[in-house]
Amino acid sequence: MTNKSAQIVSTLILDWRSEPELEYYLSFLDKTGKQFYDKMREAGLISWRVSRVFNKINAIKTSEVYIYSDQKAYVKGQLIIGKWRKDHETFYKHMTVKVEANRAMLLFEYI
Repeated sequence: MTNKSAQIVSTLILDWRSEPELEYYLSFLDKTGKQFYDKMREAGLISWRVSRVFNKINAIKTSEVYIYSDQKAYVKGQLIIGKWRKDHETFYKHMTVKVEANRAMLLFEYI
């Protein structure tokens, strides 16, 4: 491994109560996601991916993967996320979703 700063990977698995709630969220991301990503990128976010989990029967799940340049970028990103949720409180208060969060240090990546 090289001596550079380690990238931080934050993964969220969101377990939705219903398809309409998931669609509501995806519609919100479609309208505001670029603005959110641009703010996060300024803080050091490298990549943000939102995916539909399809390997679970009768489950309505999405996965969000955030890759940050380093730990400092992760901390800044958490502050931005907190402010974003507060600024969009009227949207988020209508969501019922179970979130499983994991944070890791990137060891290898092959692209």
